[in-house]
Amino acid sequence: MPRIRKKRRSGSQLAIEEERASRVIQRCVQCGHEHLCSGVPAPSNKPIPRLRIGVSDDYVCTCKVCKRKYQHPTIAVPGESEPLVLPGFSCESSNLIYAFFCTHPECKKVKYVGSTSQTFAARMRTHTSAGNALVRAHELSHPESTQLVILEAWTNGADLPSVLKERECHWTNKFSTLQNHGNGGLQKSKPHGASCTSC
Repeated sequence: MPRIRKKRRSGSQLAIEEERASRVIQRCVQCGHEHLCSGVPAPSNKPIPRLRIGVSDDYVCTCKVCKRKYQHPTIAVPGESEPLVLPGFSCESSNLIYAFFCTHPECKKVKYVGSTSQTFAARMRTHTSAGNALVRAHELSHPESTQLVILEAWTNGADLPSVLKERECHWTNKFSTLQNHGNGGLQKSKPHGASCTSC
């Protein structure tokens, strides 16, 4: 039986596929027909959740971000009977809620939740350079056990910053990633300041 070779795609090809997938089928306010619109058509211009991202699982990317991809299509959520179906993974995705998941036998849980309007690759470079000391210390204690998860992906829109903030708080609570939650989380403080009442 012949081996199926996975496609190797360049960063620019990934970016093109991601951009195409970020368009959503909406009823056009101009002509009344359904077709691909980039983002959400007027007048609402509200961000909406994307059920998939631009790259399917048959691609091979050699970047450090994609190498750490969480390999499962769903993830268990504490207190929920059904797992969360993940929208996919791409280092070129943006407008995301993401997580660090530790696969080490002592952990096997989400340890950190964040959000970004940048591409995932750009955000991870920031994590590496500026760094979260607690995340880095954990990765040293459990080397090669941290995988990256995209929990949600959103289209662009006027309220995107507040939507990402709200959803980051939601998942921070769900996975108990703040240190004061007492669940081994790696977030030292609330993501949006001590006065945030959502998390």
